[in-house]
Order: sequence, then structure tokens, then C-alpha cells
Amino acid sequence: MKRIFTITAVLLLILCSRTAAGQQHAFRSVSGTVADSVTSEPLGFATVALLTADSAYINGTATDSTGRFTVNRIPEEDCILTVSLIGYKDKNIVLRKHTPMDIGSVRLAPDTQMLDAVVVSARRPVIEQKLDKIVMNVADAVSTEGSNGSDLLRKAPGVTIDFDGNVKLNGSTVAVWLDGRPSNLSGKELEVLLNSTDGTTIDRIEIMAHPSSKYDAAGGGGIINIVTKKNFMEGFNGSANIGYGGMYFDRYNQSADGSLSLNYRGRKTNTFLTYSARYDDMTVDIDTKSLYGDDYTMTMSGTSNMIYKDLSQMFRAGNDWYIDDNNVLGAIVNGTFRSSDIDTYGDNFTEHLLNGSPIGRLESDIDNSDRFDGVSANLNYTHTFNKSLSQELTVNADYSWYGTSNKSAQSDIPIEIVPPLLSLDSNIFRQDAEQRIQIWSAKADYQQMFWETGMLEAGLKWSRTITDNNSLREDFSGGLWTENSGLSNTFIYDEQIAAAYISAAKSFGPKWSVKIGLRGEYTYALGDWKSAGETSVKSYFNLFPTAFVSYMPTQKWRLAASYTRRISRPGYSQLNPFRTYMSSNAYTEGNPDLDPQFSDQASLTVGYGQHLNLSLTYQHNSNLIMQRPEVNPDNGEQRVVWENFGTQELAGASFSISELPVTKWLNFSANYFAAYNGNTSADGEYKDGSFMQSFYASVNFLLPKEWKIEIGGFGSGNMTVGYMNISPMYMLFGGIKKNFSDGRGTIALNASDLLRSFMTSITSYTGDVMTYSVDQRINIQKITLSFSWRFGTASNIRRRNVGNVEESSRVGGSTGISTGGMM
Repeated sequence: MKRIFTITAVLLLILCSRTAAGQQHAFRSVSGTVADSVTSEPLGFATVALLTADSAYINGTATDSTGRFTVNRIPEEDCILTVSLIGYKDKNIVLRKHTPMDIGSVRLAPDTQMLDAVVVSARRPVIEQKLDKIVMNVADAVSTEGSNGSDLLRKAPGVTIDFDGNVKLNGSTVAVWLDGRPSNLSGKELEVLLNSTDGTTIDRIEIMAHPSSKYDAAGGGGIINIVTKKNFMEGFNGSANIGYGGMYFDRYNQSADGSLSLNYRGRKTNTFLTYSARYDDMTVDIDTKSLYGDDYTMTMSGTSNMIYKDLSQMFRAGNDWYIDDNNVLGAIVNGTFRSSDIDTYGDNFTEHLLNGSPIGRLESDIDNSDRFDGVSANLNYTHTFNKSLSQELTVNADYSWYGTSNKSAQSDIPIEIVPPLLSLDSNIFRQDAEQRIQIWSAKADYQQMFWETGMLEAGLKWSRTITDNNSLREDFSGGLWTENSGLSNTFIYDEQIAAAYISAAKSFGPKWSVKIGLRGEYTYALGDWKSAGETSVKSYFNLFPTAFVSYMPTQKWRLAASYTRRISRPGYSQLNPFRTYMSSNAYTEGNPDLDPQFSDQASLTVGYGQHLNLSLTYQHNSNLIMQRPEVNPDNGEQRVVWENFGTQELAGASFSISELPVTKWLNFSANYFAAYNGNTSADGEYKDGSFMQSFYASVNFLLPKEWKIEIGGFGSGNMTVGYMNISPMYMLFGGIKKNFSDGRGTIALNASDLLRSFMTSITSYTGDVMTYSVDQRINIQKITLSFSWRFGTASNIRRRNVGNVEESSRVGGSTGISTGGMM
């Protein structure tokens, strides 16, 4: 590990020391921002071409999603810069020797003849296939209004979210980032952040199944980056949103949300503040069944009707100080807070049957309350050595603190039946569990262009995480509460990770592009299970190579191939050996002895035009981390414990259609993923496989006078993951929205789960006998009315690589079964 750090550090010094010589011979470069001349909104993906005075092509690029562009290698003679975008009139700018490096804002006027009677509000395609990621542009979708981050993420191609908040891409666990930095959360706590993030603040979702070596290797299925909207012109601006939704089931379920975003950019500083809050309650009906006893003649079935009430809040504040043209200092503070309650209503009971006939019954009452508080801070600094070479060094220092608490109480009281054939005892207990997590992190990233069209990146990182877990279990008997030492626990986990990487990307003419990289990570972890008197030490070093190749034989056809190796370290809740109850007769437990999971992935993508993409993919997972269901043979109680199952192999394909125009006022988007999923246990005794599939589709009606209608659906087919079989699930949605006051105001009406079809069903077999099943019906249907208003002028925020704390993406609790399905 020392050798890798030394080599990388020397490389950084050599590259920096050669800057002066490179500057003497560097060509000049020009940067700027492209915006709509009417709305001042930035225009992403506009074409910027550099031509000679007689219109011969020299060089070119495209604006990024913020409207920003940089054209390098400009010769000393006078040139013409041409900016063009569909739906706008072209603009030509003469570049002379004295033209400044930053030409400011280039404003394109809408081509009214091209736009005709239909207002084009979403000029970017819904789904874009890029070299190393898929981009889902959600900013202008109807369903974005009144939605939160979870709602939008569920609609992303190949993405699923289960009832426990676990996010997966094509069946594999991913790391979720926000604005180019980790979300700091996983499981239920990640769900809190997504639920409290207003959908109207989200610009796009980037799905990186094969991230480059610049990113942490964590996340077996890759990285999902949620990018919020940015502001682009100097001054003060902001937006506000409010929404309310509800629907009646056995009771009236309702939700309310609101958000406020403020931004001010001056000549030397950029300050931003975002706050959002959401209240949500819904009912969930859970039915469980397990077979036990000799020849499985005994059955234990349970019914639980639960009410979930959740209040979550999130804030993000930061400031960038532009010290001069080459130095920027920034600070970011994030906070996420949640309080939730889970209560029972209606019938809640556990029944024991012999050959199908009732022989005993318990009535249950469950009361759970959870609280989560998390605060993180980041200090960052960027120094630019040479703008024409995009040569810069960025340093980040981060600290995060998270506190979770869970208080639960449960009572199971026997109810007499006729005839009483089975004697059942009362079971009354309460549990108080707490977890405190601290994370320190520091990293440095360097980048520099080379050979005109190449980009070299290298960096170092160190992090340390300490978790302190305490759980007190008390049983009620004889009128007294007594500590249950066998189910009370104390567990401390200390982990350190050191990493180094190097990556190079290069374009070879207009057709070929290549990107390769190598990342090394060393991990040392100490787990101290004090209450059990057990310790575990893990120390390992791994290399993670990445490779991407793209080829464009024509302007319409494009091909890309990639390979990555990644790691999924166990989440902190998965390591925690504490017991968490899902229902009156089922609970989950962590495993302090879990090993990391490794994934090797390869893909081949073919695209045609703007609308069609086909991807072939293969993935091999070793040391697969998953949950194993167990049934107590004496009483049928269900236990689900985390373990390293064995290996998993996925081979499949995905096909996407992005905003395919049916007519000038109607377009169609869809994504379909299908694969064979094979699972083999470590001992080789269990082997199973299944065909898995997922889909997303939407139809958009673009109507005059700023009206837009969207109807769509998403879902997944039957699949087997380890020991568990997950039944198909799907959901349909629809909405309508209207923009007014020159686009400053938006009102929308949306409906989710139109057919009340959303439910999950999980089964597990012992031989040919189904010995375990859980059915969850999630009453998520709501009709939501929302209103948003944008004020002020937009401001230009420089996109910077700051605030990365990948380790904290493993923070999060687990209160249920990880299905890989959608919630």
C-alpha cells in the first residue's frame, strides 16, 4: 500500500512541476455559458463548433447540463465560434487574438417557426446513453411535480427499491450519491433523505453501472448520482414548492411536503441554502407463514396491519469563495432528521395450525418509534494550474456524525379457542437500541489534459469509521421488567480504508474514445462484540481495474464496451448483531463476521440515433451478501440473518427508447431489462436460477399553452435471489401539469399506483416444500396536488468535485427483508 501511495504522490509532483513548460506552448482556450435569451435558463447539450474564417472545421465540443463549455487548442488567428441547438437560431461569434478566455453568456433566441404551436419544454431526451452512464432527465417530467427523490428513483431504468429502503440496479446493490457526492446513508436512512428531497429540485439521475476508477470501488451494482438543479447567472434567486396528497383505504392515508431553495451569487462568492420537509403516513398489511414440526405438519401464520407515520427534514447549506481565477475555497453542511412511529391497527394475530386446523392463537400489539439525526460537514479547496489544460487539484476534508435510536414494545397474548389443543405462553417485551457513528475522511484529486484530447486523473484517499451500538432487551414477567442478557448487546466496529487511483481518457479522432484506470484500496476492520466476548479482525488489499471503449462509425451509430471490478462492504447495520422485529413472529439479525462482496462486470452497448439503445451485460458476484430465512422447528418463529451466500451470475440485456416522437405532440419512452440470474451457495448444496426482468414506460402529451400530460408504469418480474423467490410487482402512474407566468409557476395533479397493484411476495423452499412466505401489501396510492414558484434570476455555479464521503453511504438501519424489489 505504501508503494502505491508513493508512486501516485510522485506522479502528482511530476505533473505539477511540468506545468510551466506546458504553459509556454499551450494554445489559448475560450469558455462560456449558453442560455435561453427569453427565460435565461441554461441550455445543455448545445453544439459549439470552432471554424476558420473560411468556415473550415477546427475543433468543437458540446455544453454540459449546466450550459457550460470550454473549447481548447484555439489557434492564434481569427476564428468563428458557432453555437447551435435544435429549436433555436444559430449564433456566430468572431474570436480575435484579444478575445478574453471567458466570453460570458451566449444567448440563443428560440426559433418560433420551428417550435410552431407546441411549446417544447423538455429539450433533452428522457433517457441518454453516454460512455460510462445512463442519464435520466427528470426536470420537466409531469410526475416530478408532487414527487420526492424515492418516487423518481423508482422510475429510473433498472432501479428497484425494496420496503426496507435498499436501492438496487439490475438486482445488485448500488451506492447512491447526491450532486456528485455520496448521500451518506443507506437503508431506511437513505430512504429518509430521498423522501425529504423535493422532486422539483432534481434535474437528472445518472446511472453508472460501471464507474471509473476515480470513484470509490464500493457498490457492487455501481453508483446512482442524483443531480439537483443549479443556477447560472449572477444575482439572487430561489424556488418554493408545496404539495398535499391523500387516499382512503381502511383509513385515510395522507402526505404533505414543502421545500425552499435560495441562492445568491456575487462576483466573488456563491451561497446556497435548501430546506425541505415531508410528512407521510400509510398502511401496510403483512401476512407471514412458516411450516415446522415433523414432516412440516405444523403451520404458523401471522397477520399484521401496520400504520407507518414519518416526519423527515433535510437541509443543505454551503458557500464557495472565488479567491481569484485559480483558487476556490468552499464549505458544505448537510443535515437529515427523521422521526417515525409504527403502530398496529385492526386484527393482528398469530395462529398455529395442525394439518390446516387451528390449535392455538395469539393476539399481538406492536409499538415502534425510530429517530435518526445526521449532520455532515465538508471543507474543500480547488487550485487551477492551467485552465487551457483543465489542470487542477481539489482537496476535501469531511466529518460526519449520525445517531439512530429505536424503541419498540411488543405483546403477544394467548386467546382461547375451542377446543384448546396447544398451550401458548404470553410474550411481553420491550427493546431500546442506539447506534452512534462517526466518519472522518480526507482526499485529494488531480486532473490534467494531455495530447490535446486526453485527460489524466489521479488521487489519494483515507477514511475512518467508528460505530458504537448498544441494545437493551427487557421481558415482562410476574409484574416486573427484567433485563434479558441473552438478547441485550454491545458492539463496537472500527474500520479504516486507504485508497489510490489513476485514470486516463483519450479520444482518437472523431470516432474512437478510450478510458482506463486502476484503483487500489486497503481495508482494516475490527469488530468487538463485547456482550458475547467475541472479536473479529479483517485486513485486505484489492485492486479494481476499469476500462471503457467507444466507437462511432457514423453520426447515428455508436458502440461502447466496458469492464469494472467493484466491492460491496457490509453495511454497518448488516454487521450489527442486534435483533430487529418485522412483525410479532419474525425478526432480522446482523452478522459481525460478514466478508465483503466482489463484483466483476462487463457490458456492450449499441445505440442508434437519439432514441434507441441496446446493452448486453454480464456480472459475476462472489461472497454475495444476502439474507437467509430460517424457521424455528419447535414454534415456527421466523429469523432472517445476513450471510455470505456464495456466488451469483447475471447475464442479460436492456433496451431503451428515449422520447421517440410518435407525432409532434406525442412521444414515447421505455426501458426493458431482462437477464438470467443464477445463484449457488458456498457449500454447493443449493443451486437455483431464474429469469428476471424489469420495465419502465411513459407516454408524454405535449400540448399548447404549456400543458403536459404523462401516463406510465414500472415494475419487475419474478426472480430468485439466493434462497428467496420474489414475485412480480408493478405500478401505474399518471399526471397533468400546467406552467404559467412565463414558466415561473407550475401546478400539477399526480396519481400513484392507479390500480392499487403494488405489493411484494417472498417465498423460500426447503426441498420441494415452501416453508417460508411473506406477503406485503403497501397502500401507497395517493392523489397529490402541488404548486411551485421560481423567483429571481439564475446564477452560475461552477461544478466542482467536492464533499465526497463514500463510507457513510453504508450508514442505515434495517427493519425488514431486503428483496431487491421496488417499494
